[in-house]
Amino acid sequence: MDQPSLKIKAEDDFLELLGSWHDCVVLNNQIETSILKAKIDPAELAELLKINAVVSLQSENLFNEINATLEKGVF
Repeated sequence: MDQPSLKIKAEDDFLELLGSWHDCVVLNNQIETSILKAKIDPAELAELLKINAVVSLQSENLFNEINATLEKGVF
């Protein structure tokens, strides 16, 4: 691949990373809102809390990957 193609691929990969992180943040916020405002069966609440923890961890991992990419100075 030539240099412009590599840069475009790096930018595309970075934008996909940002999009995935954003999706996690939005999902996490929606889950938290549901937990706080809805009357939820205790069994369902336990499952939502587990899902929330997984999504939160994934969001944090993506955020760290975003920061690492930015520190490399790819752009």
